[in-house]
Amino acid sequence: MNFLQSGQKHIALVAFLTLALPIIANARTWGDGDRDHRHMRPVSAEMSHHEHCDEDGGMYPMARGLDLSESQRDKIFAIKYAQGQALYDQDKIVRNAYIDLHKMATSDQYVDDKAEAISDSLAKARAKIALIRAREEHQIYALLTDEQRRLLSSRQAEQSRGKPDFPLIPGNRM
Repeated sequence: MNFLQSGQKHIALVAFLTLALPIIANARTWGDGDRDHRHMRPVSAEMSHHEHCDEDGGMYPMARGLDLSESQRDKIFAIKYAQGQALYDQDKIVRNAYIDLHKMATSDQYVDDKAEAISDSLAKARAKIALIRAREEHQIYALLTDEQRRLLSSRQAEQSRGKPDFPLIPGNRM
């Protein structure tokens, strides 16, 4: 006799998909929406500078085409390196919060207060990520020369023509 009858196989498949699809759907948000997930691992001192910051700014896409000096690239790398572990730690909190919420939502152990606490920790971690990235971006902006800032400003104005007046959101390319 078959381990599972045909109907039971279908029920098991539906149950599996019901549990797995929310996790799969949230997988993209675990990385904070970025297409480049190199920030999800701590940066080691042995890794080369060029793995993290190519000639055009690399992990700072807004610096592309700004003709950065080697000194500026080195400083951008140092800024990114300094924030790497903090971003990784917050990404783990976000990822685990999504997993915990999903587990709770799909079990008999759902407690609204506990779900709210998990959601609060998720929101705080996302807010810290946004703050880290804003601080990082400002530090990099401060490295730019006046000419590079003008070029960046004109490029941003060109990109935003006819679009809403708000800054770019990670993962939301205008």
